[in-house]
Amino acid sequence: MPLFFYFLIALMLTSCSPKFWELKSIKGAFLELDEQVSSDSSVIRQFFSYKQLLDSSMNEVIGCIETDMPLVKSGAYETLLGNFAADVILSQAQKIIGKKPDLSVITTGGLRIPLYRGQVTVGTMFEFQPFDNEMVILEIEGKHLYELFEYHLQRKNTAIGNAKIVFESGNLSEALINGKPYDPEKVYTVVISDYLADGGDEMKFWQKSLRREYLYVKAREMFIDYFKAISAEGKQATASLENRFVVR
Repeated sequence: MPLFFYFLIALMLTSCSPKFWELKSIKGAFLELDEQVSSDSSVIRQFFSYKQLLDSSMNEVIGCIETDMPLVKSGAYETLLGNFAADVILSQAQKIIGKKPDLSVITTGGLRIPLYRGQVTVGTMFEFQPFDNEMVILEIEGKHLYELFEYHLQRKNTAIGNAKIVFESGNLSEALINGKPYDPEKVYTVVISDYLADGGDEMKFWQKSLRREYLYVKAREMFIDYFKAISAEGKQATASLENRFVVR
């Protein structure tokens, strides 16, 4: 076999062999951004159209608020903002599933800004509910639902809709769910975020639920839809304190 043929085979084998790169060094430097660094007009032009589109969407007025709802993340058994949020997700869930859930639950720490009297925009709701949590319906036995009452008694960070709970001297003395006496043997339906349903904020008791149904809607979308709906009816959002959770 000619020598050239051997040379050709060797060349083909070496050219097809994998190449391994080895990192020799890393170099970096800090660039101070101040007035001496000029803006890049091409970048600004590229993103300006996107900003205009985003602003037009975020600045859309979707409704009005009648009552100031201050931000109280913890330390209170009941708040205006918490009642409002719990009532909204309850009513919106009812529209989706065609019947009213027994109760709604949301933690006040997840409500990120206060809501004051005046106009509400889509952007307001993105600030109010910046998370992409999906809403779900849980079915849970009453004996495990009792852990929610104990949880809020200790944490003071939960808003509960469609319920009235009374504790006296550390013991549960009265509990009404959907207008009926609390029954440890009953299976209750709860509208809640998937984050809390998965045990977020140390609500591990939700993991004892019997069934979960996804509503395929985010909490933020529920609030946006709510404001649009009441605005179409000429109404404004409001809230009140109703002694939903009383400790004596």
